[in-house]
Amino acid sequence: MTPASPLKHTARDWILFLVLLTVGAWARLANLERTGIRTVDEGSYCFFAIGVLQGAKGCIQDKPGQALLLAAGFTLLGISQYAALQTQAMMGIAALPALYWLGLGLGSKRAAVTLMAAGAFLPYLLLYHRSAASDSNAFFFAVLALGFFLRATETHLKSSSQSGRRWLAACGFSFGLAATVNLASIPTFGVTAAFLVLLGRWRGRGLADILQGPAVLAAFWAAGVAAVELPFASFIDFPKVWGQVVGHAGQILETGPQWGWAAHLWRFTGPVELGFALFGLVGLRKWWRTPCALFPLLLVTLTAFYARAELSLPRLHLPLLLAILPLMALGLDGPLDRLQHLLRHRMPAFAGRVMAAALFLVLHTADARHIASFDSGYPEACSWLARSMSPEEQGVSTHSFWTFSAFTGRLFRPGSDRLAEALNAADWERELFPRLQNFQDKGFSYLALDYLLFNRLQAAGIEHLGQWVRRYPPDRHGGVAVPNPVAGEFQTWAEDGLTPPLDREPLSHWIYIYRISDLLSGMERKRGSASVPED
Repeated sequence: MTPASPLKHTARDWILFLVLLTVGAWARLANLERTGIRTVDEGSYCFFAIGVLQGAKGCIQDKPGQALLLAAGFTLLGISQYAALQTQAMMGIAALPALYWLGLGLGSKRAAVTLMAAGAFLPYLLLYHRSAASDSNAFFFAVLALGFFLRATETHLKSSSQSGRRWLAACGFSFGLAATVNLASIPTFGVTAAFLVLLGRWRGRGLADILQGPAVLAAFWAAGVAAVELPFASFIDFPKVWGQVVGHAGQILETGPQWGWAAHLWRFTGPVELGFALFGLVGLRKWWRTPCALFPLLLVTLTAFYARAELSLPRLHLPLLLAILPLMALGLDGPLDRLQHLLRHRMPAFAGRVMAAALFLVLHTADARHIASFDSGYPEACSWLARSMSPEEQGVSTHSFWTFSAFTGRLFRPGSDRLAEALNAADWERELFPRLQNFQDKGFSYLALDYLLFNRLQAAGIEHLGQWVRRYPPDRHGGVAVPNPVAGEFQTWAEDGLTPPLDREPLSHWIYIYRISDLLSGMERKRGSASVPED
């Protein structure tokens, strides 16, 4: 199979396209106002974006492109958690036509429909199209880049031609944009550039001609990075950004093989999609030595790369979909062709496309409804704190301090380590009191606790935390307990790496907020009453 130019579309084709776009938009927008920011990285990107709008120099410490996308969303929609997720959702909706276009590059309208339908409800994409994390946006730009690559390498367009070079330039530029959003796109870019050399060898072209393609890719990759980062260089703390790069690279390259990637693919992609991708690999001989051979090479390389992650976070493995989804679309051709043969070619081609679309929508309709039902307590918690705190007051929190700082307008600092050190001790109340006193002495007036504290707690610490909130209910100590059911979702706590499974731990379903002075007073009263001898 070789890629073909965009095929002529009928009215029925466009109706099917609009149906898929509509259901995909619903899955990304439904009940979005309830979802909220729910993980550490999401909150940090929002905090960086708000810093850009406030003119804070050097405020971006990681993923500059993601922070700038959110800043653009805040400019258009106002500053809120809902606005951040709306921005992400709109990027997610745009990813569906991009997948369709990539499918056309694979050679058929059926492949285009398959990719778009699979992307509409696929949990792996929905989870990140409904969050402020950077991974889904990098995926979008990488899908565009791969679509440009297929156009550049079509049989009637040589990459050395002027038209081919324009497509390659667009490919490199898109990969450059993706790199500013999330550096996880760089391995895909590297494999694509290397494959271009291999494809040139297969076509018998000379060395000088072969090297033109990667040179164009590299030049415009750099242009894509520069287009984002140079105009906003004063807002980017480059040493900290580079430190993040080195740290993540070390986690991947210095560790041995892990198996979380396989579990995440099975859970968030699904066995049917993976099965069709396997069919695609088995049928590789059909498109060997064509541009479609990029995808098995990409799958092998990315699996080897991302399977070496010390922290096996679900989002780390999202780039594998860049190989799996095209292979899935190619693998579906065999069973549908067989069905066409069994029906003696009586099934219209359009009916085959409708069947493919229906299959992938039905597979994940329940998943889409469940993901759309996520209910986060962070919007309510931040609103309560913004109302309760005076403008000059500050707070202390777990690692979610980015989120509280971004959406309360008050400064929050991390306190997980000191709190956990006290809670892990046998006499936890005695250890906790001076730490809370120290927070107050440093000018912190409010304390916000959420599931992220579990990252630092031992079994005894978890038990002591339960005793804490029972002995000192937040609503009796100047605070509030906000329901946060999204913390019990597998993907939420799995994104923070060290957090143990908390879906059955009731304390993981709340955000606890205290006024520190009231909490200290309550602890002193309990101490005093305990010291009075009984008659």
